[in-house]
Amino acid sequence: MELTPEMVKSIRTLCGTCLRHFVDAKTFKIALVPSADRSMDTCTVCQMRRGYDYVVMHR
Repeated sequence: MELTPEMVKSIRTLCGTCLRHFVDAKTFKIALVPSADRSMDTCTVCQMRRGYDYVVMHR
């Protein structure tokens, strides 16, 4: 998957709990950012748990 500049601006690090909130809302397109480095960072939403990078865009 080739990341466009718009997609790069919409990258969020999400833990499993916060990811579920976005998925349940059904108003977002969500895709895991392709990366050889599968390290986890702090979630940008809750800032408590660790998660992976996702492209989160409105449908």
